[in-house]
Amino acid sequence: MNTGTRHAVLVVEDDVDVVNSLRRVLELHHCEVESASTIRDALDRYDWERFQAVILDRRLPDGLADDHLTLFRERDPGIAIIIATGYADLEGTIAALQHRVEDYLIKPVSPHLLVARLQRIAENRTAKERVRRLEQEIVNAVEEEKQRISMDLHDGIGSKLTAIQLDCRSLEDGLRKAGHREAADQANKIDRLLRETIGEVRVLSRELHPVYPDPFGLEGALGQLAERVSRGGKVVCRFTGPPDLLFEDSIAANHLFRIAQEAVNNAVRHGEATMIDIEAREAPGSGFVLRIADNGSGFDATEVSGSGGLGLHTMEYRARALGGTLSVRSGGNGGTEVVCQTPGGSSRAMGMGIRV
Repeated sequence: MNTGTRHAVLVVEDDVDVVNSLRRVLELHHCEVESASTIRDALDRYDWERFQAVILDRRLPDGLADDHLTLFRERDPGIAIIIATGYADLEGTIAALQHRVEDYLIKPVSPHLLVARLQRIAENRTAKERVRRLEQEIVNAVEEEKQRISMDLHDGIGSKLTAIQLDCRSLEDGLRKAGHREAADQANKIDRLLRETIGEVRVLSRELHPVYPDPFGLEGALGQLAERVSRGGKVVCRFTGPPDLLFEDSIAANHLFRIAQEAVNNAVRHGEATMIDIEAREAPGSGFVLRIADNGSGFDATEVSGSGGLGLHTMEYRARALGGTLSVRSGGNGGTEVVCQTPGGSSRAMGMGIRV
């Protein structure tokens, strides 16, 4: 570890001697160490954002770590997980790979090896954070420009067109009263064209920045998305969220809306779904979860991993810009589940926990 820098590590281990041994080694290398003796004790913590890594014994009194790795990821999508076990087998190795575990160490763990792994994790995390911040700046700059253009269209061009339309109606009324029927009919045609153009400008403005800049804008936009999808009668789309869903950062809210919009479009166009659920909720540890699940035909793993038409890369890009993660899973009985999880603080103070 870099001298002068402290990195918090959570050790989940029921053997007190092992915990004390790891504590001595890690504290010598400027690590702050916390411990838990069971999986439940670890998952019940609310200070996950403090930890750079969790060192997790594979076999604990309340279960096998393999079965709970998803829950650890949910607590903090960016945390590094190191499995330390004296019971290595193929099943455990496969589970570790599937959950992107950073390392799988065999007990007794070499202190030099463990410190080297944590140093590498710290370096990788710093590099990823730099990339994430750059991505965030780029994506936010694009969204801010879209928001500016949207407001110019709505408040500028839209307002002027509305004023012209009112003048056109006044002109039509005057021409009819004066007996100029043909000219009045022509003014009426211009009025209709202006009305259509104003509608198109409003649609374009809404597409550029679909979430209204208001703390309740995300809730309204997701609800309207569900209504539009259900309007045709072929698909039932439902939105569920807490009644007090507040999201103060409109740029971050637009990123989340775009993820939901892309997932819903994929479900309709590619999955031929007839039922789609959009769910927004707070996650344990004051994070935020956006979940879109459908009953369609699922997806092709090769299409997802490639550069195909599911828009997965764009959704992942937006999720990373929010400091979060995106997972896309195909259900065993068909259908697709898209989950975006972001870390953060209080929903009241920080817009449902999005740190942007």
